[in-house]
Amino acid sequence: MTVRGQNLSFEALEDRTVMSWAGVPPSFITPPINAVNVALTNSSTVVSGAAAISSNEIDFFSFIAPTSGGYRIEAATPLSNLDPVLGVFSAGGQRLAYNDDLTNTNTDSGLMVNLTAGNRYCFGITNYTGTPGGSYRWQVTTPGRDDAFEENDSLSQAYNLGAVTTRTVNGLIMADAADWFRFSFTGTGDANAFVSIAFEHSKGDMDLRLYDNAGNMVRVSDGITNVERISLEGMAGGTYFVQAYGYRGATNPSYSLTVSASAVRSALNKTLYLKFDGATISRADLVRWAGSDWAANISNLDADGNGINVARFLDGRADREQIISRMIQLVQQDLSPFGITVRRHTGAVIENQRATTIFLGRSTLSNGNVHVACDVDLDGNDNKTDIAFVGDEYWGSVESTALAMADVVLHEAGHTYGLWHVSSGSATESMGLRYNNPESAWVQNTGFLDRTFIEFTDQNGFRHGPGPQNSFQSMRRNVGAPTAASTTIVTVDTSSEGVLAVTAGSLADRIDIQRLANGRFYDLGNGLDEIRVYTRGDARDQVNVLNDLGGVTVNTDRSVTMETRQDDKLDEPAAWIFSGMQARQSTDTPGCGCAFCSAPVRQEMSPSFFTGIDL
Repeated sequence: MTVRGQNLSFEALEDRTVMSWAGVPPSFITPPINAVNVALTNSSTVVSGAAAISSNEIDFFSFIAPTSGGYRIEAATPLSNLDPVLGVFSAGGQRLAYNDDLTNTNTDSGLMVNLTAGNRYCFGITNYTGTPGGSYRWQVTTPGRDDAFEENDSLSQAYNLGAVTTRTVNGLIMADAADWFRFSFTGTGDANAFVSIAFEHSKGDMDLRLYDNAGNMVRVSDGITNVERISLEGMAGGTYFVQAYGYRGATNPSYSLTVSASAVRSALNKTLYLKFDGATISRADLVRWAGSDWAANISNLDADGNGINVARFLDGRADREQIISRMIQLVQQDLSPFGITVRRHTGAVIENQRATTIFLGRSTLSNGNVHVACDVDLDGNDNKTDIAFVGDEYWGSVESTALAMADVVLHEAGHTYGLWHVSSGSATESMGLRYNNPESAWVQNTGFLDRTFIEFTDQNGFRHGPGPQNSFQSMRRNVGAPTAASTTIVTVDTSSEGVLAVTAGSLADRIDIQRLANGRFYDLGNGLDEIRVYTRGDARDQVNVLNDLGGVTVNTDRSVTMETRQDDKLDEPAAWIFSGMQARQSTDTPGCGCAFCSAPVRQEMSPSFFTGIDL
């Protein structure tokens, strides 16, 4: 075992007690004799390591707290199906804190616990009783850790970001009462101008406030998701202050701040070109397209220097054209919120237009590459020519193959738009699904979700990105959004048992409703009985039922005014529909205040052109 943050190595883990915990560790344990010692110091702010357990045993770790305060202890499983349970105990064996699942969709464990300097503590990690073992990573974060922008704890100490068009600051830490930043911009904020913070809500709820140059609070975002966002639309240019703070004094070990005060870059080509009919790509082509942006990757793609050949996608299959047509439809649905058109392309690669071309089919890529993008444009689609490759996969039917391959296309295109791999668990996030789930779970309709996930860390400890990422919001920053006339805001309300209510809020609404390919219906309580579709009554509104819904009733109301949510964060009724910029989930079940403490009764989609509701 190796420990990051200090030069230590350990033998095989002992004491491993032959038992496990069914979610809640015992109130008292016999203090383990052979627990692995973790050496924490005032300078070792984060210490981590990797280990693995078999079913029905507990790994114990012991440490002396170097300082008093809140400690963050975690057990993550990026490469296994282990469902860890975590417990923290005093030196005498008394249970101090525990956690089973971080959210209803993330079975990893993590907790904050207040400890006293000089005292010894231990924590145990095991599998949930009756579930298999596997590998995991543990991490201890000591209190008092802060970021390089301190001291910025008040308006007068605000860190000056200067004149801003678009800027993201990563690696921030909420370790005290608040962090303040100052920025300025010119002109008037448009619909794409905003300030936001992204973080993991389960590690500490954060909120955001905006102040004018005179110190008056003008706008606030105090939601319950992984992102807080304040629109700058209509705000006059000038100097502003932003305050990021923990709700009720909460701390958070990692968050990012983004300020975007510029209009969508009109020069960006908003077409994704897909080539299904084979290609011969010379080494000169690759060099010409690369420029200085991804030249370092050329030999990784073309090790022998003789170019790359791509065969026709799914060549020889009778259902090839059906799969291609359905793939284009699915990818178009996912990219419509960003104003991107998906087009089948048969000619030469589109060069010098900052556009992406994807070659689909078996290829002669080097070094075992099958699905790969030329690079990750961390500042948006800045290359003059972007390319990516997607190989062949067949999943037994037209619909299954189209779903799986559309996910790959969206994933590789996402890299060229500035997105990296994330640890998304079982969520249908295109930048993380295949990196977080076994092959049997790959046939799903994925998208760029309006949720923040941490970057993916592989089995070698390599981090696949610079920090947390909200793919939807990143795409809005890097690529933009469609014009107001074509934007649809959709809210989905599942709070009434057996009823799915869909509310659309733009001028021209289109809602496509279809049954899943495998015959399942949207599972809601005792089953789905009715779909209610609400639109604003524009003559161009479309509500399309694409196939037999098995007796489910569809009702349409074309004269609806969307409701708005209450401001009281602690008493947000689960049944309300509201228009807003963030995807939210909430429950009426008491818990820590986190929206993911138990199964959600409402899911609301962020502003987007939303088609193909899977029912």
